[in-house]
Amino acid sequence: MLGAIQNLLADWLGFIPEEATASRSHSPQSIRWVAYHLERRDSGVQPYSQRECDLLDLWAAVLESCGWWWPCENVCVIAERATAVANLRRGQLHCDHGPVIRFRDGFSLWYLHDVPVPWWLVELPEGEIDPRWLVTISNLLLDLGDRRMRPYLKMLNPSIGTWHVEGVTPSCTTVLEALAWRNGTDQPPAKLT
Repeated sequence: MLGAIQNLLADWLGFIPEEATASRSHSPQSIRWVAYHLERRDSGVQPYSQRECDLLDLWAAVLESCGWWWPCENVCVIAERATAVANLRRGQLHCDHGPVIRFRDGFSLWYLHDVPVPWWLVELPEGEIDPRWLVTISNLLLDLGDRRMRPYLKMLNPSIGTWHVEGVTPSCTTVLEALAWRNGTDQPPAKLT
């Protein structure tokens, strides 16, 4: 029986296309790929072999019964399904009132506009957030539509009261580094805006 399962898994992994395995983990995001092929199969648009049909049905069953999973040569790591998942907003992970995903053991992930953020940025009222905490956030990258991720610093211009986004050197990985590069000094500004 174990040999049959190993053979099935080997066939299955060979069946999964690159776009569905980019992260080397299989997650609820794989549902799009499976649903696409199930629809094509069930509508008769594209013929599938019996083996491919069996593999699609197997993958659909796995996605309905667990969360993320990582199949390896001799072991498969499987996570429980999440207990809460926020709706996507324009195709982005976003929830401005709690985590986008929460598991039974308390592990959670917070995202704003597809950017991972610390829990306090979403959960705490604005008045309880210490501005010094903001320099610990490391994600500054923006994609301006040309498929290149570049670091930018969003800040409030105190002299005219307008928000603006300013490009910084690609070596910046934190807000503190971006501020130091922009200001030409390692000394933090007197006021974080």
